[in-house]
Amino acid sequence: MNTINTVQVQVQVLVLVLVQVLVLVLVQVLVLVQVLVQVLVQVLVLVLVLVQVLVLVLVQVLALVQVQVLVLVLAQLTPLCAPQVLCSALWVISGQLPCDSTLVFSDVPPAGGNGNVHQRSLSPWSWRSSTVKNRIPSTIWEASCSTKFCSGPKPGQEGEHDWNSVPIHQNILVLTRMEGSRCYNASYLSVAVGCTCVRASTEQN
Repeated sequence: MNTINTVQVQVQVLVLVLVQVLVLVLVQVLVLVQVLVQVLVQVLVLVLVLVQVLVLVLVQVLALVQVQVLVLVLAQLTPLCAPQVLCSALWVISGQLPCDSTLVFSDVPPAGGNGNVHQRSLSPWSWRSSTVKNRIPSTIWEASCSTKFCSGPKPGQEGEHDWNSVPIHQNILVLTRMEGSRCYNASYLSVAVGCTCVRASTEQN
């Protein structure tokens, strides 16, 4: 009887030991699975980062290729119109129409935004426009002095005749289209941009 009991106890102990071993093995397997999942997540993140980098590199390469193509086209066209300005070669890479059909300039006089200085000046002026169809910009606004003499510093005060109101000129770059061509000649045009007070000139001066 004692021998049977002893055997039963040993069997129970052995079963318990086996169960503990199995539990430990399962724990180790779960830990290993968790580590593998973390590694896979890191690999996926790394792959996504690499894909983003590749996409950015491809975008930059495409941009460089487009710029090089544009430069090559300009290099091919330049001898045809040099030294004129090639408006026909000024287009957006996305394929819009040439600039001679898309450039738009404002026809509004440049009076706003400066506090109506042209009216409050001691040598006031008004704006007049000139429009030329085959010129860029087609409409140019120019200052025209309102009076020959400057007004006094106080409102309503008449000015002295020893101070004249004269225009201030500035050279601006304009493009004039050549007849029967898409090429433009570049030149400078003297434009009155405002008026100022100066001492009246005399014969002695």
